[in-house]
Amino acid sequence: MLWLIAAVWTVSFTTPDAGGSAPGTVDFAMMTSAELAALQQNALEMDSPAAPEISAADVAPVELMTDAAGAEAITPELTQIDTALGSGDVTGSSSFGAASSGSGAAGSGSGASFFGLEAQGRRFAYIVDRSASMKIDTPSGRTRMELTQRELGRSIDALLESAEFFVVFYSDRATPLGSRRLWSDATERKKLWARRELYSVKAAGWTLPMSGFELVFKLRPPPDAIYFMTDGDFPASVPESIEQLNRRSRIPIHCIMFGEFSSSSDRDDVERMMRKIASDSGGSFARVEGKRP
Repeated sequence: MLWLIAAVWTVSFTTPDAGGSAPGTVDFAMMTSAELAALQQNALEMDSPAAPEISAADVAPVELMTDAAGAEAITPELTQIDTALGSGDVTGSSSFGAASSGSGAAGSGSGASFFGLEAQGRRFAYIVDRSASMKIDTPSGRTRMELTQRELGRSIDALLESAEFFVVFYSDRATPLGSRRLWSDATERKKLWARRELYSVKAAGWTLPMSGFELVFKLRPPPDAIYFMTDGDFPASVPESIEQLNRRSRIPIHCIMFGEFSSSSDRDDVERMMRKIASDSGGSFARVEGKRP
């Protein structure tokens, strides 16, 4: 561009228009550098729209949530979800159709044996007679109590360490082994404790098993299987009372009786009741004649 132009000139030329008219005159106006600069400034202002100035006082504060704050905000919800997903009674209580079928609630495949009766599961409760008649000698040369203590110790020793056990002796009232009213893990330490406590139990009193059953059915979690052992006659209402306690859980009850009674009628009555308890619960029955099976 030229920065200084001082004159205006006229250019004349001849060009045909649509109608072939005579030549015309075209005027070009030239501007000074000052006028050109002013025109360029106006063009810049039109291309860049002005924005209002904003001070710090005009900006409202924005609250930002940090990662830690965000975690605190969602933790209760996540916890609630986890609890809801895991609150179910994932283990529950197992229902057995027979003593040898299925597996325990924990699904471990472990089992127990007491006086020859096999049971499946992980948690085993023993309800054991310690009435005065348990002092009677057997053909083996040992008392019924001694035979029972020996067999109970063997049964507990044979449990896998993943299993749990609970023992209650009954006569006039229930007496938990070692006064412990909770499950015991079948570890070597607990097995040693059980053997020591077993041989401190003395036979005395009447044969009233319901106190033992009431204690066992309060256990949480419930047993996978129950062993019930007796050597004497008990009230005729016991089978019905046990069935009422077991109506919801349907825990198999494996029943063991010593077969030596003062009369055959008493023996038959007890055997009939024991068989009913086993049958109603899906358990099994065995009669012991004073010798280890």
